[in-house]
Amino acid sequence: MIWVLACGLPETFTSRLQDAIDAGRLLVITPFDPAVRAISAQRAAWCSQYVLHAADTVVIGHLAPDGMLACLLTDFPDDRPIHILHRTGDRLVALNGCPPPA
Repeated sequence: MIWVLACGLPETFTSRLQDAIDAGRLLVITPFDPAVRAISAQRAAWCSQYVLHAADTVVIGHLAPDGMLACLLTDFPDDRPIHILHRTGDRLVALNGCPPPA
């Protein structure tokens, strides 16, 4: 999983995040200087757009129908798969009928 921060990298991460980073399950990146602490809607939209256009496959854990991400997806190329997940009991299933990526 790749998480693009809309601010600078923190000096430390929570133990849960650090464990995922150390295990190679999470990559945290940012285009912003560590001094940038304030998160703005404009920065967040830019980061989401960056990830959407760089990814071969997109997996979305939560999508608000009237949110910024839904708006950005209207401009997303049709040739790349998007998996939008939701929870059914204790299972994650994709809304678009595809199984969640392994």
